[in-house]
Amino acid sequence: MTSKEFNIRYNLSEINEKWFSADDGIKKEEIQVAGKPSTVAKDIFKRFFSSKTNIVFLLIVLTIILLSIIVPHVSRYHETEAISGSKTTDIKLLKPTWQGTQTNVLFLSPQEWNNGNNKFVTNPVSHEWIPSVGQWKIIVKNTSADGHNLILGTDSVGRDIWTRLWIGTAWSLKLAITAAVIETFIGVSIGVYIGFHIGKALDTIVMRFVEIFTSVPSLLWLILLTTIAGTGFGSILLALVIVGWAGPVWSARMFTIKVKDQDFILAAEATGVSKAGRIYKHILPNILGRLLVSFVLRIPSVIFFEVTLIFLGLSVGGAESATLGRLINLSRAYIFVQPFYILGPTIVILLLTVSLQILANGMRDAFDPKITG
Repeated sequence: MTSKEFNIRYNLSEINEKWFSADDGIKKEEIQVAGKPSTVAKDIFKRFFSSKTNIVFLLIVLTIILLSIIVPHVSRYHETEAISGSKTTDIKLLKPTWQGTQTNVLFLSPQEWNNGNNKFVTNPVSHEWIPSVGQWKIIVKNTSADGHNLILGTDSVGRDIWTRLWIGTAWSLKLAITAAVIETFIGVSIGVYIGFHIGKALDTIVMRFVEIFTSVPSLLWLILLTTIAGTGFGSILLALVIVGWAGPVWSARMFTIKVKDQDFILAAEATGVSKAGRIYKHILPNILGRLLVSFVLRIPSVIFFEVTLIFLGLSVGGAESATLGRLINLSRAYIFVQPFYILGPTIVILLLTVSLQILANGMRDAFDPKITG
């Protein structure tokens, strides 16, 4: 029965209504409806996906990952072989198929022009001898692309750029994610433990070692380690983990120091929770959001290291394998002849870097229990 019905039934006046109201002392906003309790995971997902920006950049990252998985398996072209299955010059530096049958410029020596393999050069649009380089400048139609679906064209060897781009992206992402996971696991495990024991002998010894180790630039460590161990996937991965483990130690130790003396940790200690339980069951989950930022940002950092090593002349992954760093390095000489050669890997790295930065911030806010919006 509502207050109005109560007053009408017992003929209470408006004045008496103030004194004998059935809802006396109860505010509507104070009435709560019981329901299922909200879980931590549900709250985290709700906060993260409430931002349209997070959703957009998450879709970008997922699209890049899916393309790096799907394209290498469905493409009709090989990673290291020219599209015609030979090394002829008529399929080098072709423009994308969607640009139509445009002309293409070739530079050939007299021997290359007459070796019997360059079938499309027998009827060029025009040709000109360039004495300074001892080669023919030949303009031909892109008829050599007939029957091929070249989304980004071909490189200087005649290989499909689109296929090599996603093979390289898959290789670089696999290296970056694996390295980030291993070094973060090692660094956080150490950092949380010594942060809980700040000021003790173990903390002092570990941090002095970390300071000495990080005083040498990471790039120098990478060059030294890859020179000794090699440039294969396993060797590069080992070198990156050795170089990168110290960063998570700093972060985990700092965040642990900030929360180790808070009330919920002291309450856990008072209820008999072991030291390991307080460290890994109470402290670690509460700093996970902040650590996640460092982990996600480590992924593009590893890719930048790979690009740098290749620019320094180290054959990361092998001389013929496609990596994002190698694609950028090889495409520099053809930036004006075939711009899609360098635009592909550059745009992928740019999108990964920006997207992961924004996602890292979004994850940090979602994990932070103080964020309620």
